[in-house]
Order: sequence, then C-alpha cells, then structure tokens
Amino acid sequence: MIPKNRIIALSIALMLLAFPLHAFGGSIFIGETNDLIWDNEWWNQSDGKSHQDTAFNVNWLVDTYSGTEFIPANLAYLGKWDGGWDSDAGWTGDTPYFTGDFSGTAGYWQTTDAYSGGPVYYSLKAGREFELYYAGNDLNDIEVLWDTLGITNHKGKPKALSHLTFWTADNPPGPNPVPEPSTIALFGIGLLMLAAFSRKQARHRQKRQPVPVRVQNKRA
Repeated sequence: MIPKNRIIALSIALMLLAFPLHAFGGSIFIGETNDLIWDNEWWNQSDGKSHQDTAFNVNWLVDTYSGTEFIPANLAYLGKWDGGWDSDAGWTGDTPYFTGDFSGTAGYWQTTDAYSGGPVYYSLKAGREFELYYAGNDLNDIEVLWDTLGITNHKGKPKALSHLTFWTADNPPGPNPVPEPSTIALFGIGLLMLAAFSRKQARHRQKRQPVPVRVQNKRA
C-alpha cells in the first residue's frame, strides 16, 4: 500500500506540471558585435559598422553560428521598440506585433494577437554594441526575458537599452530553443517534496523497528 504522504506529494507534483504559475521562455545566444569585429570575411564584405544591428549583420551572425541547435535562417525585419516604457510611440514598424517592458537594463516581451506566428529573433542594441538571440517559434502566452548584462561600460555595469529589434526567418522553424524554466522549476519542487516525504517515512519506519537483543548463553 502506498503511504498517504507519498500520494499527497505525487499529487502536488502532477498539479504543478498541469498548472504552471507562469511561463518564461528562454533564448539561444547567436552572436554579438565582437564576433563581427574578429571576422576577416565580414570586414571584406561589410560597411564596417559592426555596432549596428542591421539586416546584413544579423544574417551574418546566423549564417556563421557554430552552435549545435537548429536555427532558421534568412532573417527579415519586423520592427523595433526604442528603449523606454511600453507605448505605441516607441514602436517602429507596420504593426506592433510585440509588447512588454523595454526600459533600462532588463525586461521582457511577448507577442500580441496581431502576430500570426513564425520563428522570432531579437537583437538588443545598447551603446555601440548589440547582441542577437533566437527566441523560438510558438511563443503564444510566453514572456521572453531580456537583459543587457553582456553589454557593459568601462566599469563593468550593463548599459541601458537603446532599442530592441525583432526579426523573423523564412526557413521552416525548429522547436523552441529551451524548455520553459518555470515549468522545470515547479516540477523540481514537486520532486523534492516527494523525496523529502520518502526520507521522512523511511526514518519513521527505522525508529519503529524493534532493536534485536543478543542473548548470551551462560556457561555451566
């Protein structure tokens, strides 16, 4: 018979999987300004403006990506948010497909109902540097976190966001880059609770077991 406490812990773990509190998507880092600077072929074919997240530069980073994950190519511009609080005045593009917090050194973004789907890249521009990330394909009801921790000043502090540009790709998309961290964390909590209850039950059983008494025969 399964102990009652173990059933409770297992039920909690299953509930956490079925009803995650919130979904935060992860992203794959594709490349940055320094990757262009150190690429001799890029210098031969570019205009030398490695600090700008232009279509030429972001496509170059995708084409030369050396990671093992599958990423779609042929990036096309969707629009961008200038650094500042969420407002239509900060969006540049035909339709505001994305909303979120685009201020300071960290925030989030998510797709709006106007976005019909497809693979999404985004580039973070701060100071004279930028970074490119692949967010994935099916991003409905997912908040993607961003930060400029990799773009720092001479004191090592992250620079404030200048703008965040969104891109899509022509190639068929692969699966989203990483599982949702919140779901993994909640599942881990459930497993830890289950393990704790199991250890408690094991100790309780050990205490209840009778201690064997050794009887010595007396010599005649």
